[in-house]
Amino acid sequence: MESDLLEFLHLWFMAFAVLLDHGIYRELDQKFRLDYCQLWKALILLDTKKILELGEQFGVGKYAKYFPVIFTGRTLER
Repeated sequence: MESDLLEFLHLWFMAFAVLLDHGIYRELDQKFRLDYCQLWKALILLDTKKILELGEQFGVGKYAKYFPVIFTGRTLER
């Protein structure tokens, strides 16, 4: 039994090296960057009106109501 426990601990504490490749990077234009910052501010403050307005600007329309869930795990309802 003790050797089984040691083997389990050995497997449990194995170290793994993980390489995260973020892929392609690109420059964002100033308007997009500012709108994206405003979106995050609106998400934190749960500013529904601003979230929906920015959703229109980003071209997602009615689906902007899902931004809070996607980015923060919160819903628009308080």
